[in-house]
Amino acid sequence: MKKTLAIAMRVLKQLLRDKRTLALMFIAPILIMWLLNVMFSANTTTNVKLATVDLDSALVTQLDQTKHVTVKEYQSKDQAIQAVKNDHADAAIVQTSTNHYSITYANTDSSKTTMTKQVFQQALTKVGVRQLTTTVQTLAKATGTSVPSATTSTKITNHYDYGNSDTGFFTKMVPILMSFFIFFFVFLISGMALLNERTTGTLDRLLATPVRRAEIVFGYMLSYGLVAIVQTIVIV
Repeated sequence: MKKTLAIAMRVLKQLLRDKRTLALMFIAPILIMWLLNVMFSANTTTNVKLATVDLDSALVTQLDQTKHVTVKEYQSKDQAIQAVKNDHADAAIVQTSTNHYSITYANTDSSKTTMTKQVFQQALTKVGVRQLTTTVQTLAKATGTSVPSATTSTKITNHYDYGNSDTGFFTKMVPILMSFFIFFFVFLISGMALLNERTTGTLDRLLATPVRRAEIVFGYMLSYGLVAIVQTIVIV
């Protein structure tokens, strides 16, 4: 037991003398959590840009009046879909016939796709209720009685430029998290490699040559950085 405690005390003393290891243990986790906080809270407000083609003016007005929604009208379906592909719009809404709509989502952000569906359904409901009320009031004035009106079913065809209807938030975050962890682990491996140079004595021989310490560190950063970039491109 005494020998175990003695070894533990020796390791603790060595650890306290190694400021780089202490920094890696205490500062690195704080830095990682800060980066994750910046990454996940970069944009808390969802703004949606919609491209519309041949849409009813009342529906366009209702969509444009919705908070955080911007509507731009296009002349053709191809132009609207091209705007989605070029990241100029988050969705393209085309009215193919009466009460039949075709919506193409960029789907690179699942929150924007979900918001577009909700906003469009709400706009359809509000415009439909307004038109129904106007029709009933007009007929009531003409006939002197309240005339019920049957609602026409609305058909919406959904298309996705990226992924499908099951594509969620995690799917979008996978490439970002994968790239983050690749660089993080490469950083750890490069630190272990440099420590191995020190423990085996090759670092002392390297320092005996006309090479600066900064050049050694930047050399390691450059080589392992290139490995991390290539690995990210291949995997992601």
